[in-house]
Amino acid sequence: MQCIKETADGSLYIQNMYSYGVVPKQNSVSRQQRKAITTEHKQKINSVNRKYNLMRLMCKNFVAGRDLFVCFGYDYEPTPEQVKTSLKNLHRKLKNYMKRRGVTYKYIVVTEEHSSDDEPCRIHHHIIMSGCSTKMLGKLIDMWGQGSIDVRMLRELTENFENTCDYLLKEKKDSSRRAYSTSHNLVKPDEPVRRIVSDNAIGAIPPGVKVVKSRIEDNGFGRYEIHICKIIDEKLFNDYFSNVKKIARRQTDLRHYITSKYR
Repeated sequence: MQCIKETADGSLYIQNMYSYGVVPKQNSVSRQQRKAITTEHKQKINSVNRKYNLMRLMCKNFVAGRDLFVCFGYDYEPTPEQVKTSLKNLHRKLKNYMKRRGVTYKYIVVTEEHSSDDEPCRIHHHIIMSGCSTKMLGKLIDMWGQGSIDVRMLRELTENFENTCDYLLKEKKDSSRRAYSTSHNLVKPDEPVRRIVSDNAIGAIPPGVKVVKSRIEDNGFGRYEIHICKIIDEKLFNDYFSNVKKIARRQTDLRHYITSKYR
C-alpha cells in the first residue's frame, strides 16, 4: 500500500507519497535487506523533511518584504551561559519594543559556530523575526550590545523561502543540538492530510499549484515521491483540498469502524 501525505501552509503545498506496511511473501533474507535499505532511506528523507518543516514554519509565519533577517555577532568569545543570557535579554527587549508598536514579536533562531565556508568562527545567531522596518538598526544595536549586527529585509529569492532554509540549516549539528529554536507563539502548521492509495498509484498534481521541485525514488522494496509546489490559485486549490480532507476523513472513519467491529 501507499500513503499520500499533503500539507498546505501559506503559499506552500507539499505532497508526499510513500510505501508502507508489510510486503507479502517475503522471506527472512529479503526482510533484512528491506530493513537495511529503508533505514538508510529514512535517514535521507528525515534530512529532507527537516528543511521542508522549516519552510512550512516560515511560510506560515513570516512575509517577505515585511519581516527581517538579522545576524547578531559577538565582539568577544562568549561562554554558553553568556550566550543564553544575551539571547534571553534580546528577546525580552524586542518583545516589549514590538508590543509598543502593535506588532507581535515572533522569531526563529539558528546559532552557528562556522562560516558559510564551513570554517570555524566566533559564535553568532541568525534570527528570522517580525519586522517594523530595516530602520530598526539603531534600536537593535542598542538592544543587543554584544557586537556586530547585520539587518536585512526578509526576501524570497527562491520559492517558499527554500534558499533561506538551506542557508539556516547548512551547519551540521550533532543529535544533542537542535537545528533551530522558535518563539512559542509561532502559528504551527496544520496536521498533514493522509490518504491510503493503491501500490500502483502515482502522485497527481492538484489544480491551482505549480511544481517547484519533485523527487521520486524506488529502491525495489518501496517507493518515495515528493512534490514541492507554490499555490498560485487559492480558490482552485482550496476546492481540491476540501475534497481531499473529506476523503481522508471517510477512510479514517472506515478504519475505526473495522477495528472496533473485529476487536
